[in-house]
Amino acid sequence: LQPRIPDAWDGTILQRAVMVRGLHEGEEVNVVGGLYSGQRGRVISTTPRRVRVHIAQVGEKILMPSSIAPMDDVDEAEESDNPPEASADEAEEEEQEADEGESDGNEAEESSPDADADDDNTGRIASKADSSRSPSPQRTTGSAEDRSGLVFFVVVTLLSAFSLSGFVPGLPRASESFIYSGGGDLKGFFKDCFVSGKRCVITDGSLLSLGKGSAVSRVRNDLILQDNDKLKTCQGLENVTAVHGDVNVVRNPALSSLKGLENLVRIDDDINIVGNVHLKQIGALKGLVGRHPGDINLHGNPALGSLNGLGGITKVGGDFQCTNLEAITDLTGIQNLTDVDGSVRLVDNDKLTSFKGARIETIGQNFETSQNPKLEHIQEDALKSVGGALMVIDNDLLTSINFRALRHVNELVLVGNDKLVDTSGFQLLEKVEGSLVIENNAAIRDLQMEGTTTETSDFKRLRNIHGNLRVANNAKLRTVQGFMGLRTLGGNLEVVGNPSLAACGGFLTLSSVGGHLTITNNPVLGALGFPRLEVIGGSLTIGGSSTLETLAGLGKLREIRGDLVITGNDEMYSLDGTAIEMILGQIVISGNPKLNNVGALKTLKCHGGVKGHADDKETDFLPPTWLTKLPKC
Repeated sequence: LQPRIPDAWDGTILQRAVMVRGLHEGEEVNVVGGLYSGQRGRVISTTPRRVRVHIAQVGEKILMPSSIAPMDDVDEAEESDNPPEASADEAEEEEQEADEGESDGNEAEESSPDADADDDNTGRIASKADSSRSPSPQRTTGSAEDRSGLVFFVVVTLLSAFSLSGFVPGLPRASESFIYSGGGDLKGFFKDCFVSGKRCVITDGSLLSLGKGSAVSRVRNDLILQDNDKLKTCQGLENVTAVHGDVNVVRNPALSSLKGLENLVRIDDDINIVGNVHLKQIGALKGLVGRHPGDINLHGNPALGSLNGLGGITKVGGDFQCTNLEAITDLTGIQNLTDVDGSVRLVDNDKLTSFKGARIETIGQNFETSQNPKLEHIQEDALKSVGGALMVIDNDLLTSINFRALRHVNELVLVGNDKLVDTSGFQLLEKVEGSLVIENNAAIRDLQMEGTTTETSDFKRLRNIHGNLRVANNAKLRTVQGFMGLRTLGGNLEVVGNPSLAACGGFLTLSSVGGHLTITNNPVLGALGFPRLEVIGGSLTIGGSSTLETLAGLGKLREIRGDLVITGNDEMYSLDGTAIEMILGQIVISGNPKLNNVGALKTLKCHGGVKGHADDKETDFLPPTWLTKLPKC
């Protein structure tokens, strides 16, 4: 914009100038209204109703609205009636926008905060619903007052757009939309809107049908059918073959099918089919073939019984979500979908019993299967890679999980599946980039198939976990034998709160733990099993066992880079079974009433200190003199 230091106006008007004219924090401005009119300053910060400006020789001031400056330096190119190389459609769109600004702009005057709220409501009203178009007005300089009114109207329209509400992701901005909300010529609406480059919104509680529809074959922006209480089908849109934005079909309570969209072969952005209580089928989308670039979101359509209509889609560039679909029983209809660049979410589907019909091979982000109360089996033989987290959470009847082809996942989370007993379907999994969590699965008894060898463990090929491994609060878990091939763990290893766990002996090849090793509150735990573990990067904590007697099973452990904490083990009488050479943190031993032999610590070369509790010699540890005299690490 010219000049380099533009005129500006104080208060909220300056804030709106920031939006309209590209002003920003740190820019120099001239204040032309109010007490400091004529002063030059620099914008420090802005909010919707205040602007903080540093004025030379005055200091920082919070300015209020007072007057508006002429806009003579507005970029002429952006408001030209015939911009260079503009298409006929674009010229028509600009002509329509000019019509809107001319008809409404002069009604706006300088406003107070209360008036802003009224303007926000005005901004919700659709433009060009059923009005006839008039010739594009010639641009005139006009008075400062006229031009200030026009600028103020444009800014209020922009601001009010942010307050529009509706479905997720929300109603579009009124200033960028044609909205048909009742009355007028629907065919004329199609003609004007579909070629305008604006969002086309049809939201009319009394609309029975889309009539004979439009002869226009493409929609240049979004096509939105929302809150049409009586609309039963999409008949009238038969000629539409392409939508260059989203297709949103949202909260149309009488809609039973998408009939009328059979010729639609291209949607450039998202498909959102949300909250249509009587929608039974989406077969009219069968013309969509190959890669769909955006999201596919099916949510809250309780009568939708299948995914037939999506069978031509092979790849999804965004997310694929089926959530709160009460009638769907399996995934028949997406048999050709192999790749999803975003996330896959199968959540809260009351009658979903299996993954039958799914052949997805790669998922770029997360794969969530949760709160499907009748899902009994997960059998997904094609899935090879999940770039984010694979989450199986709170599926009440789920008994088995089988991802036979899965080799790579960033995180694996199995939580709250009360009847899960079989986790043997991860036998090709080689690496977990993040964490692996097995928690609150009330029925799971072990993490292995029949036998106890590496070849039969549930995670027999899993060699590395870069994050944490947590096995916690599984009421019937008896053994942890499923990780016999695990060699390194980058984060913490937690085996916590498993009341039936008798042995923690499934880590036969694990050589290092990068974080803490915590084995606590497993009351019947009687044996440890880390025969090759040499280094723990954090602390070793063993506690809350009523049967563990020694540290046998840690025979090669040489270095603990955090604390050694042995506490609350009722039957532990000796620390034999280990030959630790270095503990960089402190030795904390307490609450082991039978512990009387700590001779195994004589292999220590140094430690970070000893904490004992000499006040209760029957239950707490009194450090021997030789231990306290060892050098500090």
